[in-house]
Formats: sequence, structure tokens, C-alpha cells
Amino acid sequence: MFYRLCKAYDDLFMRRVLADNTKLVEFILRIILSDENLHLVYSETQKDVVSLLGHSVRLDVFAKDDKNQLYGIEVQRDVEGADEHRARYHSSMIDVNSLRRQQPFQTLPNVTNIFITERDVLKGGLPIYHIRRVIDESGEEFVDGAEIIYVNGEIKSDSPLGRMMHDFSCVDPKDMYYEFIAEAVERYKNNDKEEQAMVSDLEQYKRDIAYYAERVGLAKGWHEGKTEGKAEGKAEGRAEGRAEGRAEGIREGQLMAMIRMICKKIQNNKSVEMIAEEMEETLDIVRIIYNVAITCAPDFDEGKIYRLLSGEKSGI
Repeated sequence: MFYRLCKAYDDLFMRRVLADNTKLVEFILRIILSDENLHLVYSETQKDVVSLLGHSVRLDVFAKDDKNQLYGIEVQRDVEGADEHRARYHSSMIDVNSLRRQQPFQTLPNVTNIFITERDVLKGGLPIYHIRRVIDESGEEFVDGAEIIYVNGEIKSDSPLGRMMHDFSCVDPKDMYYEFIAEAVERYKNNDKEEQAMVSDLEQYKRDIAYYAERVGLAKGWHEGKTEGKAEGKAEGRAEGRAEGRAEGIREGQLMAMIRMICKKIQNNKSVEMIAEEMEETLDIVRIIYNVAITCAPDFDEGKIYRLLSGEKSGI
């Protein structure tokens, strides 16, 4: 029932609709770019773009056309999730991962990074914003192959783009203009098998969050509780602290073992997906530790990684 209330702007739902559906991604891009001749050769949802020394990102959709043009697509309900700096960083991450060692800079593919937002993030009242670099002194475009596009979901005009933004805001596929989008949404809205799969996605997501919170949150909670117990000076508090301390010691040891193993696998140049598979752990849990660990390269100080995960330094 939850998914029957979702819109295209809802992440878990749109992830399902666009997964393994390159034709639908192509259809959406053709409307945004006003290019009926655009042909995609590849698309992937929830694409991880990894930085070994910085902030990794996960793109809602990553695609490539038959001219080797690359596209990153983000669908956002949250205004903060569509910040201009995030758009810049996403573009740079795609660039960094598109040029191999010793390749000349001139072979860097053109990249269009698109944010489809439910609200008018840039507050200009326009249906679409094309952002490119310009030479201030001459007003001429600085052609480096990079472009950022913001699509304003608030404007639902009678244009092809406005009609698509209307469809993105619909709960019922019967209210949509474009049959191609409606059919894809209908498949997941009113199909018991597909809906159950999506509910399983949601439940797994919730379990992963709870599992992670238990692993990395208890250390901080126990230390705070033990401090309070000391202040109160109660024997009961001390006894409880000792019991919880023993339990927490076990959990801390488990987390440290995970950190140690993940660090070794990172140093062996293994991807986060490969690490999760080899450890038989959920990808979301491994990714959280992985993303923190790579910020501590090349030393991979396990104690520091543990402190960052438990919130002693990050304020989690």
C-alpha cells in the first residue's frame, strides 16, 4: 500500500521504475534535452562513484549515449539535496572516474549533470535552467564539455517538459499524460508481486539502518550512560554499566574486526560491492564503513575510523 502513494520523486520507488529500463531513461532525457535523436547505450540506477581520498557519491541514474556523452541524473524532493555545490561535485566525480591513467585530457567525455527537483531550487521561475561556464570579459561560452541542468518540477505547463513534470507529481498513473511513463509506473503500482518486492526493499532499508545504528551507536550511548552512572554514584548504575560494558566490548570487537577486514580489502583494490559479497554483509552497511575508511587513506588508522563511525568526532 505504501508504494501506491508514491510519486516519481520518491527515491525507493523511482529506483525500481528506472532500474533496467534504459528506454525510459532515454525518453526522459529526450524531453529534457529536446533531442529526439538521442540514443542511450547504457543506463544504471544507484551508481556508486567512489573517491579513495574524498567524498564518494551515489547517482540516482548514470547513463551514456551512442556519442559517448555521459549523464548523471538526480531526482530530488529535498531542496538541500539539490544544492549547487552538490551539482558541481557530482560533475567533478564523474569527470575523475571517466579519464583513465595516461589518457589525454582531450578524450574526457562531455558530461551533463541533471537535477530534477520537485521545487524551484534556483528560484528563477523558469521551467529549466542550463548552466555552463562563461568567459566574463567576452560573454562567450567556455566550451569544456561540462553542463549542469536543473529542471523545475513546479511548472506543469502544456509543453512536453511541463507535461512530464505533471506526470512526475502524479500518484495515480491514470492521471499521467505520457503513456510510456504511466505504463512503467503502473507496473509497480498495481502489481502484487512487484509491490511486495518494493516493500521488501523498504523493510531491508529499515533493517540496515537499525543494524548500523546498533553497531556504531551503542559505544557513545554506553559511555554517556556510564558517565551518568558515576555521577549518580549508585551501585546499581555501576553494576549495569559493567554489564553493558561487557556487552559493548563484544560489539566493539565485532565492529573493529569489520573495519580491519574492510581496510585490508580496500588496500587490495577491491570495490565496495565485492567486499560486501565476500564478507556476506549488506551493501549499505559495508558502504558506510567503506566511505569512512577511505577518508583515512593511506594509513587506514582503525581506531580513528572506529571513532568517526561511533560519532566521537563527528557528533553523530
